[in-house]
Amino acid sequence: MAGERTYGQRRIRNAPPAPAAPLSARRRTLQTRVTYAQHAKAHVAAEALGISVSAFLAELIDRMEVDELGRPAWTSRYARQADAETNPEADPMRMSA
Repeated sequence: MAGERTYGQRRIRNAPPAPAAPLSARRRTLQTRVTYAQHAKAHVAAEALGISVSAFLAELIDRMEVDELGRPAWTSRYARQADAETNPEADPMRMSA
């Protein structure tokens, strides 16, 4: 049919959607997808601390160490991959010709 969309297609809008009102002037909504195990782990940890999952995630983000480019310190493998894609000569695992 002419008006049907397949899964994943977005509807073209004539006007942009109205911006969502923030919960407060200082907070924003963060939506993510995680596995069931990750979901349970976050809830158990937050409950053990007596805080909400939102407060738990905010604390993790606040404590996250980052490098000079703003990348989390634990992402060295991903950072090397990104560096290698933008600068192949910088890849220490690259075989020379």
